[in-house]
Amino acid sequence: MLGLAWRLEKLKSLFTGKKNLLTKESAKVAQSQTFFDNKKIQQALPEFTFTPLEETIKKACDKYIKSY
Repeated sequence: MLGLAWRLEKLKSLFTGKKNLLTKESAKVAQSQTFFDNKKIQQALPEFTFTPLEETIKKACDKYIKSY
């Protein structure tokens, strides 16, 4: 589905002269899964703790709301 979407977006940009909102590369990345391993940072910095995702999202949203 995204394969069709980026092609249509490319056609639209050719006619309008505007930049693509979706590229072949971004469509490919949107469908892929990427896994990360945090063992190195935990070994290098044993006291380091990650901020929970929910807290990070809340902080980002609060900053956004405060800015606009």
